[in-house]
Amino acid sequence: MNKLIDIENSSGYFVIKIIDGEEIKIDVKNMKENSPLLLSVANDRNQLMQVITLPGTGFSFMILEKKLNLVFKSIPSTKTNVSLRFNCNDNENNIFDSKIVSESKLNYLFIYYPKYKYVHGKISNELFSFAKKSINCYDRFHKDMFEKYVNIFNKYVIKYLISKKELFVICCVPSHNECDKINNTMSAVIKSVKNKYLEKFFIDGSNVLYRKYAIEKSSYNNCFRSLKKQYDSLIVKNSELIKEKTVLLIDDFYTTGSSINACKKILLENGAKKVILFTFGRTR
Repeated sequence: MNKLIDIENSSGYFVIKIIDGEEIKIDVKNMKENSPLLLSVANDRNQLMQVITLPGTGFSFMILEKKLNLVFKSIPSTKTNVSLRFNCNDNENNIFDSKIVSESKLNYLFIYYPKYKYVHGKISNELFSFAKKSINCYDRFHKDMFEKYVNIFNKYVIKYLISKKELFVICCVPSHNECDKINNTMSAVIKSVKNKYLEKFFIDGSNVLYRKYAIEKSSYNNCFRSLKKQYDSLIVKNSELIKEKTVLLIDDFYTTGSSINACKKILLENGAKKVILFTFGRTR
């Protein structure tokens, strides 16, 4: 269905039963306009008691009831700078490539569904393996996923920035449970890019952002990390590396946005000319 649902002007609800699981009642107002679940239920061909599987996810459910009054709107042109790439499903074949890196909005590769959510598929599993923090003892699958996503990062982000013919710095959001250590997947990404491009076009800024103390992740116990709480835990070292430079700030997942936005704030305060945000996954 090549449409977006205008949530603001739509109303109604539907009830689904997850196969071998519970019944869930969902109000339209609580959904996103590009929700694959809502679009699937809204399909007129999907009748009550019919088992439906969302493409690319393996998530199956049965529609028990639906009372929907939906208003649709046209899909906006993909040739915008909203994000580098966008995927409304957990399906690698559904991504489009805008070949534009936004300097004002978050750039990300895929929508990521955490394991505790009701939708979890191929791309989410790959991203989870890619972003494992135990980078010194990962298995073959993790190594393959690391190489795959770093190659995508080089192809669509690094090559774009190199084409701008401006020396830039790559920094990464520091781990939440590590202080004064550079030992996470994103620092490994920077090292890999460094090995490929020999720092001819960029500066390694993996030793710029640190934690003064450990901080709890937002995914733990549904703890919401405020921007101030994140900001207060950060410290900038080697600030001369970012002075009057464009900084590409990378992280594995964007969940609440407090971590990466706090890092952006402190980088700008310490002399960065501008900060471009990039994450490999945006959490649904």
